[in-house]
Amino acid sequence: MKLIKGLNLSEQEKQIFDPSILNILKGSKNPNEELNGLIGLQNVKTQIRKLRAKLIYRKKQQLRKIYIDNNSSMHMCFTGASGTGKTTVARIITGILYDMGYIKENKCVEVNGQNLKGGYTGQTSIITKAVVESAKNSVLFIDEAYTLFDDYENGFGKEAIAVLLKEMEDNRDNIVIIFAGYKDDMEQFLTMNNGLKSRINRYIDFPNYNCEELTNIFMLNLKHKKLYISRDALIKSILIFKKAQVSPRFSNGRFVRNMVEKIEYEHAYNTHGIKDTQRQDTIEVQDIPQELIDELLTHSM
Repeated sequence: MKLIKGLNLSEQEKQIFDPSILNILKGSKNPNEELNGLIGLQNVKTQIRKLRAKLIYRKKQQLRKIYIDNNSSMHMCFTGASGTGKTTVARIITGILYDMGYIKENKCVEVNGQNLKGGYTGQTSIITKAVVESAKNSVLFIDEAYTLFDDYENGFGKEAIAVLLKEMEDNRDNIVIIFAGYKDDMEQFLTMNNGLKSRINRYIDFPNYNCEELTNIFMLNLKHKKLYISRDALIKSILIFKKAQVSPRFSNGRFVRNMVEKIEYEHAYNTHGIKDTQRQDTIEVQDIPQELIDELLTHSM
């Protein structure tokens, strides 16, 4: 309700727009530290460092009172599978843009492309305008943006894109829009309107994690939970990663987090009556039974 009151919407528009479709994320407070701490994603890190260097260079030019043509926008496109860190990097970029004074709020507004579509013609543009309004002076992260392509011909996708293109042009100084989704789907999405590609300045691809990176993410998650793991249990976990990786639905880091949660439940059940503190703090092979593996490979991809 507080968000609705702060938006420049008519009463009718307020009735149509549901703010619960938004996920309001805080931008990173220590973006450089978070960026350096990411596992893998070397090319992504390089691209973000180049972005930061450009902003620093631009600031130095301003201090020297050198004229800068500010026609270049900061709008971006992230491509990659689920769980490859796109949302995390969006938060880091938000923190960098805020620290550099490019945006006024250290805030990243996340929305799914599916949620921009209304129930009838005219409603989509109202919802999209409200979403953009909620992200003014910050970053708007549109995940699964390619879903707009599915409804392009019937008008819903066209409405949303028309609004986004106008806002990307008219408000380039107080909003940065990041479109995200699977690579092939996003390439199709970008064909919807020639104006999209011309307004997006940076394309960043997020590769799937390799087995070593997944293992490092796994170990880091366990460390955060103050848990150790035996050698045999770790080998069993790595074999699960290798099986999961072949699925086109593999969700990378998200799969690892789901796996840690399920193992934690099993471990707690197996150790709740045990007084041995070493066993209480250590994941063993019996904490990763076959039924847990089957469930992971069926439902947690």
